[in-house]
Amino acid sequence: MSIFGLFADDKKYSKNVQGREMLRNNLGFEHFYWYPLHDPKPLNSEYFEEDVFLEKFGIEKLVALITQLGFDRLNVITETEEDEKININELEEYSGIEKIYFDEKGEWAIYFSHENTVMFIGPIITDSLKANWSNWKDFSDPWESS
Repeated sequence: MSIFGLFADDKKYSKNVQGREMLRNNLGFEHFYWYPLHDPKPLNSEYFEEDVFLEKFGIEKLVALITQLGFDRLNVITETEEDEKININELEEYSGIEKIYFDEKGEWAIYFSHENTVMFIGPIITDSLKANWSNWKDFSDPWESS
């Protein structure tokens, strides 16, 4: 069974231990309540207040950006351990459950938290976001500037 054998279809599964291990090893994710609440800022990451991100960039542009990178399915790890694989158009903002969306290899991730933040981790996603959002820097790391 491959590392993503747990995600062989669209059925929800319990905790994806292998996916969590891959995110820990590749991106430093160990637990929810990640940066900016604690831990040093991960390398190759940017975070934004979610409402500002949604207003200034938006989910539709984010879905298009990820699709342009060649991804049409994402793995999702949730704080409730109802982990699954979704089609890219099912990516959603924070809806009461913290979620981390990530690619098959765990090279990049997007983390929506209940602190009204969205964090992008990994050069693939952060570089693409910066290239497609001219004034991203005006909104990045908002807790650092206050």
